Amino acid sequence: YKWTDSNIEPCVNHNVRILVHGTDESQSSFNYPHTINAASHENIATSGYRPKMPKDVQIEDLYSEQIEVSWTPAKCASLYDVTYQKVTGGKTISKQVEASQGNSIILSEGLDP
Repeated sequence: YKWTDSNIEPCVNHNVRILVHGTDESQSSFNYPHTINAASHENIATSGYRPKMPKDVQIEDLYSEQIEVSWTPAKCASLYDVTYQKVTGGKTISKQVEASQGNSIILSEGLDP
């Protein structure tokens, strides 16, 4: 048998317990005796895995021509891409933030006072 759980983050270690329920309402469990180590950043990058979207994105007006965009980090993300454009159209601007550098960015390029 092969069991696959596609709803886990590959960047963290995992311990596995399998529970089997009988038709008579009995239950047995098996604890896999070894920790399954997290995949390396290189393996995650080449696997095609895509982290979940960050949550709680907030935008705060700092000054007349600056805003701060912040978010709750997503597990396994190594880079965040913040792309924006005026509502009326025009140039699309994209900025990247390494996950190791934090979970916010101050933007000023392309903003009107």
